[in-house]
Amino acid sequence: MAFLPKEATTLKGGCFCKAIRYTIDIPSIEDRQLVPDALPTTISHDPTSAVSTRFPLVSLDHCESCRRTSGGIVQCWAICPADWIHWRFLLRDQDDEIISGQETVSNFKHDENVEENPHITLSTLDAVTPRTPKKGAIKRDTSNPSLSLTAHTYITHVNSSPDAYRSFCARCGTNLTFFYDRPESSLMPPIVDITVGSLDPESLEKIRPDRHGWWDDGTEWVKKLLREGDGGVLIRHPTGRINNAVDS
Repeated sequence: MAFLPKEATTLKGGCFCKAIRYTIDIPSIEDRQLVPDALPTTISHDPTSAVSTRFPLVSLDHCESCRRTSGGIVQCWAICPADWIHWRFLLRDQDDEIISGQETVSNFKHDENVEENPHITLSTLDAVTPRTPKKGAIKRDTSNPSLSLTAHTYITHVNSSPDAYRSFCARCGTNLTFFYDRPESSLMPPIVDITVGSLDPESLEKIRPDRHGWWDDGTEWVKKLLREGDGGVLIRHPTGRINNAVDS
């Protein structure tokens, strides 16, 4: 939030195989919602630099669940109101089977993307959970209410804890969202966490983390690395080859 441009900004991203694409339309600073009960956000070592905390939050998340489900030592989320995010989904090949949640994963071509092939668009709350959320209720197929609107796309969900859903691409495995289905009494609007790593490179350049979340869950050496850096000790290879290093 604190490091984004003040003017309206659009971020774009999606999964590795391009079967799932999203845009995040962030309004200008005066129209960004305040985060209920949030501490002010500091943007430098000067304590007077603190500003009111508005969406989106960009958080380095140290919780064990996020680490285990992503496979990374730390997850980074862009936490946004659900109505800022818009989705497009490539329709599954007819040869792909959908049997009781068991997915048959097809090979994919990198030039096969959602913009150039048959696709559907869905609201965020349709996309991130297979059931009707408690807040911001959405339409379901009344003839078959158990059928998710995403059933014929490549997005897949896991109910990772009570009322919490994570989504990923069933074709390439990209981790995409976290959604906590808050009770109707919550002061928080329906919000969705988007993996910052799934942003396109041009969009990734526009944002940076403004906080750490679930710090007490974190691994000590990871927390130290993020707070203090590597001290210039770790070798920096310019590519995956380990026979040369970046000059200091």
